[in-house]
Amino acid sequence: TQPDPQAVDQMFNEVLRTEDEALAAARQSAVTAGMPAIEVSAQHGKLLSLLVAATGATRVLEIGTLAGYSTINLARGAGAAGRVITLEYSPEHAEVARTNFERAGVAVGIESGGLVVVRHQAGIVRVEPAQVITDDFHGTATRA
Repeated sequence: TQPDPQAVDQMFNEVLRTEDEALAAARQSAVTAGMPAIEVSAQHGKLLSLLVAATGATRVLEIGTLAGYSTINLARGAGAAGRVITLEYSPEHAEVARTNFERAGVAVGIESGGLVVVRHQAGIVRVEPAQVITDDFHGTATRA
């Protein structure tokens, strides 16, 4: 018989410890808020973080925030000096994501309705070209 992909993911979560409390809470908050279950797996989230870190990217654009699960991983990969721009159309999703960012301790700017906000420095919002662009809706990531 073929192994159940979700069971394999769960086994990797336990063995590799790819999902900490903040990420698990972000995943649960999406369920609680009734969001579609389309977030990446813990392993894919870790891979996103590793790809951003390995490329040395410090500017990341994400299209589709949902509860912020991927965003947290991207921000962790970009490091303290990095900036993550994330776009979310739904104000409700944006608010859930904002709470998850605070819980995870990542400085990510988010606005709903298609507006872009990046991390603030001295009260100034700066928008710069992204080095990595990820589209969770289509499951793609591109090195810009």
